[in-house]
Amino acid sequence: MIFNEAVNYIHSLQRFGIRPGLAGMDALLSYLGNPHNGLSFVHVAGTNGKGSTSTAISNVLVDSGYQVGLYTSPFVSHFLERIQFNGSPVEENIFSESVSQVKKGVEHLSERGVIITEFEALTAAAFLCFKKLSCDVVVLEVGLGGRLDATNVIPTPLCNVITSLSLDHTGVLGDSIEKIAFEKCGTI
Repeated sequence: MIFNEAVNYIHSLQRFGIRPGLAGMDALLSYLGNPHNGLSFVHVAGTNGKGSTSTAISNVLVDSGYQVGLYTSPFVSHFLERIQFNGSPVEENIFSESVSQVKKGVEHLSERGVIITEFEALTAAAFLCFKKLSCDVVVLEVGLGGRLDATNVIPTPLCNVITSLSLDHTGVLGDSIEKIAFEKCGTI
């Protein structure tokens, strides 16, 4: 699979899950050999400032001599801004190889009635990239919420960061700051 095919495949998947929960993500990662295990994480949740906070943490760690993965969303000009290694997008071939592995897992699970979303597949591909690159630390930005976000399958992180909270995605996370805080704090 070449890079453009990998990106198109990721975009071909459902954007949002049918069932809340982490069972599909757990099943996909299990199929892939649990690439997230053995990695160390800084997990960043919140409403505003997640991306800039994640990038700042990544930069500090890189400047301190660590091999650092960074997973954020969305991207500004290039898709692989979302998956970085030491401050630069991962190489297209590493990403494409990882997506090829994920595609096999998605197809295997689909035959069993388990639907994997676009964000779950991309997150799994990122974990594979970070494992292949032997990252010392991965700075991992939550996609939506926290408690049931695909990123919340990681082992206990080195650190949890929660940026400022405000009303966002109220149809999914709740209609009050307290309910949203509960979801974001689900990463702790």
